[in-house]
Amino acid sequence: MPNNYYDIDDIVTDGQKIPSTFQLSVPNLGYLQGNIGQEVRANSKADLPLWLASSLATQDIPGLPDTAFIEISSPPEFSPKVLNALKTDPINVDVRLLSSVYFKLAERWLSLLDDPELLKILVETVKRRSMEIADMSNNPRGAQENSEFIFKLDETEMKLYKMTQEAVKDMKNWSVGK
Repeated sequence: MPNNYYDIDDIVTDGQKIPSTFQLSVPNLGYLQGNIGQEVRANSKADLPLWLASSLATQDIPGLPDTAFIEISSPPEFSPKVLNALKTDPINVDVRLLSSVYFKLAERWLSLLDDPELLKILVETVKRRSMEIADMSNNPRGAQENSEFIFKLDETEMKLYKMTQEAVKDMKNWSVGK
């Protein structure tokens, strides 16, 4: 899905840090590691913003086909511990604590690599959490009882929650003839 230059969530997503390993030495890029004026050495590691990491990981090095500038590693948001928690009980995972744009980051991350297991876990997580959001939106008392869940929602889920609340309100108004 293309980024919207003016969307704050896309801007925040692009700034998420991705663990990366340089495949070759590059002069004058030391500032990426806090070493201004130095080179980045081959096999050195750096946490790069997603926008830069995705470009460097998908760009082949001239003269070296099938070799990208960097190799990316899974960010902490998709660590085995987090994925295990999502598989076990996605409702109780505080994705906002992991990243305020967790599901946008997941979408962008999955566009970079083929990981059917991660995709399966995230699809199931979205389904289960969306059902909980819909239930809370349809039942005001449920929202009050489960208010701590609302604080665990990322920005995409908060938008879904607000849209679902509006839809429920509009449906009630329509049913009484307003």
